[in-house]
Amino acid sequence: MDWNNEIELPLHLDAPQTLFLWSIDELLPFSIMIVVGIITEWFVVSALIGIIGVYFFRRYKDNQPEGFLLHLAYWVGAPMRGRCLIPSYLRRVLPL
Repeated sequence: MDWNNEIELPLHLDAPQTLFLWSIDELLPFSIMIVVGIITEWFVVSALIGIIGVYFFRRYKDNQPEGFLLHLAYWVGAPMRGRCLIPSYLRRVLPL
């Protein structure tokens, strides 16, 4: 192995998946508002509300540490993948 060569590391390995300009978690409020707009026949108004909602959601998400929404979902009790997760309502865990 040649130790003099520099190793290039990928820059976007842990970057969130994006669709167009938004990440997946930013696309969810917009898509919900689009569905509401189709059902209520107020498509343009709902799309504008969705875009404004994504703007404020992105500002909120940028002010929080990385992974905050995942930890918040666990704390609230949203189901996660994994069979050995401890329920969030247990405040004290004793060893077996």
